[in-house]
Amino acid sequence: MSCVAIIPTTGAPTLGRAARSVLAQRSPTACYVVCDGERYAERTRAQLAGLDVTLCVLPLNTGAVVDNSGHRIYASFPHLVDQDHVLLLDEDNWLEPDHTERCLDLMESRQLQWCHSLRNIVDAQGRYLCRDDCESLGRWASYAGPALIDTSCWFARREHVIHICHVWHGAGHSDRRFTRAMMQAFPQFDCTGYYTANYTLSTRGRGASREFFEGGNALAYARHGPHPPWRAAACPAHPPGGATLA
Repeated sequence: MSCVAIIPTTGAPTLGRAARSVLAQRSPTACYVVCDGERYAERTRAQLAGLDVTLCVLPLNTGAVVDNSGHRIYASFPHLVDQDHVLLLDEDNWLEPDHTERCLDLMESRQLQWCHSLRNIVDAQGRYLCRDDCESLGRWASYAGPALIDTSCWFARREHVIHICHVWHGAGHSDRRFTRAMMQAFPQFDCTGYYTANYTLSTRGRGASREFFEGGNALAYARHGPHPPWRAAACPAHPPGGATLA
């Protein structure tokens, strides 16, 4: 079964890491990088030098509004690929090598419409901070609001994504709207139980902090114990070596 990851970008220094993580998947995964405006093309190409990716350069920037970064690309590009399964990946995040493999295995064994992974929280230098056991949990309650699956944790059949992806078009909490829409329209889903996506905390004062996750996790462990129900029984208690690799 074929897979493709879609990465919107303005050529951030983290782009190469994101693209390399897609190309390093144990289950081969194509990588579409969508440069959000011609003015970012040169630095985007520099980040991707030597990498076997498909680069698409948009003439104008579609994500100028902060809360709309990459959203219009997520709303449109699933219609423009032919692979069976679609992943969405923010340019400052990256995937563990077994991400696609675990998602495919779960989808095929359970005959699911889509699935998602769990995520690690890392700092701006890619250093492991903690796991997210309080927010991006899908069917389990989110610590701070409506159900959420982080953009970079998604894995779905393309025909289901294109049915719903218009929800991304718009500013503010599009990830939560997309989560809710997918859960309602396609209820045959599950979580892999493995932390195979790496989420980078913002350095611009936006989004949750390390303290947010540590506090939320403490509440989750107090309620569910040290091995919460969303974590696979075979998932190691801690990441290998205490950190994930950038």
